[in-house]
Amino acid sequence: MKIITISGLPGSGKSAVAKAIAAQGTYHFVSIGQLQRQQASRRGMTTLELNRYAETDPGIDREMDELVRRLGREDRALVLDARMGWHFIPQALKVFLKVDPSVAASRICADDREGERYASAAVAREELLRRRASENRRFMKLYGVDCDDLSNYDLVLDTSHLSIAETTGSILEAAAVDTRLAQRS
Repeated sequence: MKIITISGLPGSGKSAVAKAIAAQGTYHFVSIGQLQRQQASRRGMTTLELNRYAETDPGIDREMDELVRRLGREDRALVLDARMGWHFIPQALKVFLKVDPSVAASRICADDREGERYASAAVAREELLRRRASENRRFMKLYGVDCDDLSNYDLVLDTSHLSIAETTGSILEAAAVDTRLAQRS
């Protein structure tokens, strides 16, 4: 079984890279972020509002986290865009994508994301930083884990100046090495 979890900062390219990996034909793509945006929309909230609400209602995170656990038990190759995927699927190749906050804000402003529209890149940058802080507080409180501790991951890439193709290539190369090592065990 091959599973790649991709975590990282908002705007680092997690979804775009995971989709590019899935387009290679080996991996099935799942985006927890997209599911969360849909959940926010159903509740009449933005993603940031849902994150703030989740600070008082741990059921929001637990629902998504249980989905990640179930996906990790499936017998199929999977590339998962999920902040906590690395924690709930320990057998996965765990990838973290970093990005300069200003680059992230520009990317997200250029993208047409449901429930994530900002007046400017500067506003987006501040909201993204608040969102990440909210997530980190919740995950520390719920699970005692620090998502920004890079020792949690097998591969860390700074995508600020990497193309999707370059990032995808690096991850697929690491996955191939990871698979070969697992077969030797």
